[in-house]
Amino acid sequence: MRRKKTSQTAPPDGEGLRRRKPRRRRTVVLCLVLLTGVSLAGSLAMVPRLLSSGQRQVASGPPWDLLAHCRVTPQYDRRLKKVLICLRGSSSSLALHHEILARLPQYSQIILLMPRTNLRAIQSDLQDKAYGDRVRFVVYDSEPRQDLRFYLVLPDKDQLVKVNLSRSYGVRELDSVWAQDLFVVTTSPAGGLVLLLPCVQKYFSTVGGDREQCLVADNVCLDDLSREGLEIQRLPLAFRGGNILADEIGGRRVALIGCDTFRISRASSQALVGPALSESAVTSYLRKALNVDEAIVIGGPQPQPEQMFHLDQAVMLLHGGVAAVTRIVGPLPDAPADARRIIEAKQFLSGLRRALAGVGYRLVDIDTSVRNVLSFEHYINAIPYVDAVSGRRTILMPVFPSGQTDSDRQLVRRNSQTLRSLGYKVVHVPTRANEMNGGIHCLVNVLE
Repeated sequence: MRRKKTSQTAPPDGEGLRRRKPRRRRTVVLCLVLLTGVSLAGSLAMVPRLLSSGQRQVASGPPWDLLAHCRVTPQYDRRLKKVLICLRGSSSSLALHHEILARLPQYSQIILLMPRTNLRAIQSDLQDKAYGDRVRFVVYDSEPRQDLRFYLVLPDKDQLVKVNLSRSYGVRELDSVWAQDLFVVTTSPAGGLVLLLPCVQKYFSTVGGDREQCLVADNVCLDDLSREGLEIQRLPLAFRGGNILADEIGGRRVALIGCDTFRISRASSQALVGPALSESAVTSYLRKALNVDEAIVIGGPQPQPEQMFHLDQAVMLLHGGVAAVTRIVGPLPDAPADARRIIEAKQFLSGLRRALAGVGYRLVDIDTSVRNVLSFEHYINAIPYVDAVSGRRTILMPVFPSGQTDSDRQLVRRNSQTLRSLGYKVVHVPTRANEMNGGIHCLVNVLE
C-alpha cells in the first residue's frame, strides 16, 4: 500500500503503518485456484467499475460518529451468551462443530449462518443434540453461480487477480466455515452489537456481460444477520477477524493487526472508487473503526508465515495484561521446506513478543511442538471467556486426537497447568479443524 488516500476512502484523519495479505490459508482464501478449468489472468490492470449500487456506500466509510462511541469488548471478558458459526454450501452436517458446541455453556445461544441448500440435513443433524434447541438459523440463498469471471483477494498479491472459470463450474457465495474471520464485534453505548464487516471475504464477481460490469462481493449475505438484531457496518477494507485482536491494557485501548491486512486491503480497494488505499489510511480506518488509542502492526514487511497466517494462531490475550504466546519447542525438521516454515514462524513470534512487551504485556509461553506447528495444531487457538453463571474465568482449549504421542500429551498437561495457574478453568475440546488449517477459535465468533 503506498502513498495515496482520497477523501472518498479515507477517514477524517490518517496516520500510517504497513501492509499485506490474510487467509484461512491459501487453500481456503480461494479453492477456486485449485480447480481444473481455471485460468489465472495475473494481476489486474483494470477492474470493472465497482460494487453493485447498494454497496457503493462502502467506499465512503461507516458512520464515524456512531463508531466513536462503540468499544470492542476483549474476548476474555465476554460471556459466551451468543455465538455465531457458519457452514459451507457443501456441508450436510455439523461434524466439525459438534465438539465445540457441546462444550459451550448451557445458556449459550447459537446463530448458524448457512446457505439454504442443506438446511433440512442440518436440522436433522441437530435433532438429537442437547444444544439443538438453542440454534437459530440465518439462511441465505446461494445457488452455484456461473459468472465466469472472478477477482480474487489473494494473500500474497497487491492487486486483485482475475480468474476465468470453465462453464461447468459454479461458485457459491461466501462458502466458509470460519466464523471468526467474517467480522469484528463491537458494542454500542446502549449495549447493542455492531458488526464491522470487511468489504469482501475472498472474491468479487462480475454480474452481467456488458462493459459496464459491476462487482459484487462474496459476503453480501452477512447483511441477513440484521434479522437477529445485529447492526451491520461495512468498512472499505479487507481483513480477517482472526488477524485483528483488540484489548485494553494500562488504561489504553489497543489493537494488534496482522500485517497481511494491508496487502489485501490494498488489493480490494481497486474495486472501490478511487486510488488504492495507503498504509496510513488503512491504519487510520482500523484505529477509528475499532475506537482504539493505538493500532500496532505485527509482522512485515514479508507476509505472515505460512503456519501462522492469522494472529489467533500465535497469541491469546488474557485478563490482567497477560499475553499467552506460542513457543515452538523441538529441533528443526530435516525437510528444507518444513525447516523454512518453522524458521519463519519463530521469526514472526520473536517480533510479536517484542511488540507485546513494548505495550506492557506480561508474556506467558504456550509450548507447541514443531510437528504441532506444521500440522496447524495451535493450542493457542483457544476461546477464553467468563462463565455468566459462576463468574469463573474459563478457557476452551483445543486438543488434537489424531496422531497423539506421549510428548503431545505432556504438552497438553503443561499448557493446561500454565493456564490454570493464571486462574482459568481449562476445558479440553477435541478438534480436527486443524486438518483444514484452522482451529476452534476460527470456527466460533463470540458475539457477547
